[in-house]
Amino acid sequence: DPLPQVVVRHPDHGALGVVSQGLLSESDRVMLFLAAVGWAAFGLHRAAAAIAAVAAITALNFFFTEPYYTFWVADSHNLLTFVGVGLISAAVANLAGRMRARAAEAEGRAAEAQALYTFGRQLASVSGPDEALQALASRAADALSAAVCVWRLQDGELILIAAHGAPLVGQAEHATAWWAASHGAQAGAGTSTLPNAEGLYLPVQHNAERFGVLGVRAAGAALDDPDRQHLLQTMLDQCSLVLARQRLAEAAARSSRAAEIERVRSNLLASVSHDLRTPLAAITGSATTLAELGDRVPSARRAEMLGEIAAEALRLERLLENLLHLTRLDAGALTPRLEWE
Repeated sequence: DPLPQVVVRHPDHGALGVVSQGLLSESDRVMLFLAAVGWAAFGLHRAAAAIAAVAAITALNFFFTEPYYTFWVADSHNLLTFVGVGLISAAVANLAGRMRARAAEAEGRAAEAQALYTFGRQLASVSGPDEALQALASRAADALSAAVCVWRLQDGELILIAAHGAPLVGQAEHATAWWAASHGAQAGAGTSTLPNAEGLYLPVQHNAERFGVLGVRAAGAALDDPDRQHLLQTMLDQCSLVLARQRLAEAAARSSRAAEIERVRSNLLASVSHDLRTPLAAITGSATTLAELGDRVPSARRAEMLGEIAAEALRLERLLENLLHLTRLDAGALTPRLEWE
């Protein structure tokens, strides 16, 4: 007997049957699947978009093209539809990936700008080099999610100012930090100089003026990111500028104090010269008169002149004693005692 002819008809029940029974055309169904692929591309990831595209082409072939419920393609036009869906899905996934990358880059730049703005405001309120270095260590640790230590260079020695996270200790770490501070160049992990060190050490310097060194130990390859490297270097530059301005301000204050001291000394010298001249003139005049006239000076006048000589001598002695006290005060050897007047 001849084999019976089997005709696979589209189902007349369920969601697929409803969609196929005149409510949506073939192009409408293709657009729905493309919308699903687009949602996966923009809402999830490129891999999800690729999986959605393969699933869409498979569903179109299996459920909505004759012969139904098979992967056989009877009409060559359907092949063009599948190729079109694949190409459009790939283009949408690529566009979505680029948009997400640009969005992530913009968010990273915004976060970097916010971190630098906050750091700049914090540096504007510091009152000394130690506070500036502490702010640098705190912000660097937050921005990089790393262990950070900072040292100040003073009189040829490194003084630890702040540490966030596990401190960088050990002779090798200290030697690497000292090399970076003394040579004004990076050293440690990720560099060609002393690469066996656990941390990366960066000098805190402005031009040829060196202030200290910053040590960073990050997990994995966190410091290999160019954006993080740029952020860290910008923080170092900001802190170095603040430290340089502080040193210039201190030098200007010292110069101002020196000029003020010199002015006071000049005024004091002019005043003392006048104060010394008066008693010396009185003593010299009375003593000369007594020496020249001798007994010819009346006894009453002689006694008066001797009293003037004694009074002016005591006045001169008090003046010289005050000058001695001023000298000791200026040298820091005498602490003034304040009394109410």
